Amino acid sequence: MLFGFFLAIAGMFAFAVAPRIGMVMVWTGAVCAWFGIAVAIEQKPWIPRGKLLLQILLGASAFSLALTASPLSIRGIFIAALLGGVIGAFASQWSRWLANKR
Repeated sequence: MLFGFFLAIAGMFAFAVAPRIGMVMVWTGAVCAWFGIAVAIEQKPWIPRGKLLLQILLGASAFSLALTASPLSIRGIFIAALLGGVIGAFASQWSRWLANKR
């Protein structure tokens, strides 16, 4: 998770020099950080609806944050936020599967 945050921040600085490389770094960092947070949320003893809502919000924010480093319009960022929310809704299955693999 921390590696993802570091990669996203470094990607924002790299975006000023090399936009494509910076964009890929921000995207990769956002996905790594979001997935690390999803795994951490799944291990908390919260109610299932609360976990699901938080993972939906984090998925939407991770995708829309990553898209701020890309040349999309506001409509594209909104669609990506919706897509991130849908993907975040399924984060519990992915993170449960990953947590059981350890």
